[in-house]
Amino acid sequence: MAEELERLWSKLSFTEEEDEGIELDFNCTKAAREIGKNCALMKILAHKSISIKLVLLQEFNGKLTPKEVKIRWAPFWVQIFNLPLNCRTKEIGLAIGAKLGEVLEIDVQESGVHWGTCLRVKVHLDVTKTLLRGKKITMEGGESRWVNFKYERLPNFCYQCGLLNHALKECPKNGEGNKSTER
Repeated sequence: MAEELERLWSKLSFTEEEDEGIELDFNCTKAAREIGKNCALMKILAHKSISIKLVLLQEFNGKLTPKEVKIRWAPFWVQIFNLPLNCRTKEIGLAIGAKLGEVLEIDVQESGVHWGTCLRVKVHLDVTKTLLRGKKITMEGGESRWVNFKYERLPNFCYQCGLLNHALKECPKNGEGNKSTER
C-alpha cells in the first residue's frame, strides 16, 4: 500500500518539460480585453428560489480566474434616523455612509441639507458582512447619540444573523438557538 502511494505521489511532481514556463505577451490577451470592456460578472445571492433575488454585478477583470473573482458589493439606500435637524447635511451623510461602505449618493437638496424624517445615503455595501443596525455618533460639543439604519428594498434578510444571503427560516444560527432553548 505504501509503495503504491509513493508511486502515485511521484507522478504528482512536475516533469522538467512541464515545469518549463510559457511567456504570454500583451497581444495574446488583446481580444479578451477588448470584449471584456463590454462585459460584467454576475452573482445571484439566493439559496432556494430566485423570485426575490440580489444580483451582484462587477466590472470584468480578465486577469482573474472565476474562482478568484470576489463579487460582494451591492448598492443600497440606507435611511439614517434619530439625527438632530442640524445634522441632516451632505457632510454628515458622507461621514456616516463612509463607515458602511463606498458612498455613491446622498439624498439632499441643492442647499446640502435635508429636512425630512431621515437622511438617505446610497452606499456600496459588502453583502458578505452583517448589516449594522445603527452607530453611535458624537456630535460637536461631545454629546453622543445612537442613530438607526433602515435599509431600503432588501431582497433577503436574516433577522437572526444580519446577513443578506438567506432568510430567517434558513439561518444556520437558528438551529443552534432552538437547541439551547429546548433543553
